[in-house]
Amino acid sequence: MSVHPRRSQPAVAAVSEPLTAKTTLPNQSSVRRHPVADVKLGHRGRPSRGLNDSRVDEVTAAGGGRGDPAVEKDTENKHGTAHAYQQRILELETLLQNEKKRSLDKMRLLLDEQDKSHDLQTRFSSLQTKIKTLEATISRHDTHTRDLQASVAAANARQASLVHEISDKTKHVDKLTQDLATAQKTNALLLANTQPAASRPSPPLPTVATSYTQVQSRNPPATSTSSSSLGALLGQFPALPRRIPSELGPSKDAAAVAMLQRRLALVDKEYRHTHTKYIELKELCARQCVREADLQNFVVRFNEIHALVW
Repeated sequence: MSVHPRRSQPAVAAVSEPLTAKTTLPNQSSVRRHPVADVKLGHRGRPSRGLNDSRVDEVTAAGGGRGDPAVEKDTENKHGTAHAYQQRILELETLLQNEKKRSLDKMRLLLDEQDKSHDLQTRFSSLQTKIKTLEATISRHDTHTRDLQASVAAANARQASLVHEISDKTKHVDKLTQDLATAQKTNALLLANTQPAASRPSPPLPTVATSYTQVQSRNPPATSTSSSSLGALLGQFPALPRRIPSELGPSKDAAAVAMLQRRLALVDKEYRHTHTKYIELKELCARQCVREADLQNFVVRFNEIHALVW
């Protein structure tokens, strides 16, 4: 808002205009000017009493006398004209005072309006400063909100990736558990099949006895001296195994089961570590959501305050 300068010069000119203007009196043309009794005006337009009396005395001394009706009439006319001049001057002075009063009132109103304009301009400047401060605060809060939204989006993406990774690892653990159960069943079946065979006598022994009986029945008794050695007797039957296994060897399935158990323990450890990270990330997301809610409440309250200010 612009403040107009004080325009006091036109008001002063308006005040001084009645003084400088030529005023035409109503009785000026009708007054007869007498060469002897010419009335001069004194201070502030009033007729000079002393000068008028001296002129009257001169006229009386010249032979007119106070009893001359023409002189008395002329004197009365001049006194009436002077009185009219005085009345007109008083009217002009009253008019001048009224004009001065009006001009002073106008100047006072103008000064009041200028003071009001100055107050409004000061208030407008303070409001502009407050608006700039509020805009800067809003800009900072908008930047902070965008940063929080970006961090929340990154946390959500990380949470989704962790959930996907946990689901993959869970499927892998389930698969390993199924493989371990299958291996344990297979191992149990193998152990169940091998234990009765170990408890029974070895099958080659009846075969060796039967073969020996058959050889003894075919050969004469004279050859009984050569059957004292079991090794020599087994040498006659090359198809039979030379050594009878007394116990079963270690199974390959046991090594596979141990390896699967180690892998299962490792995967379970990784699963527990990933689950711990997931819980921490979930708590972080919850805190972030609380922060975002607080920020949204602050922005709403700030907008309400801004609306109340405007």
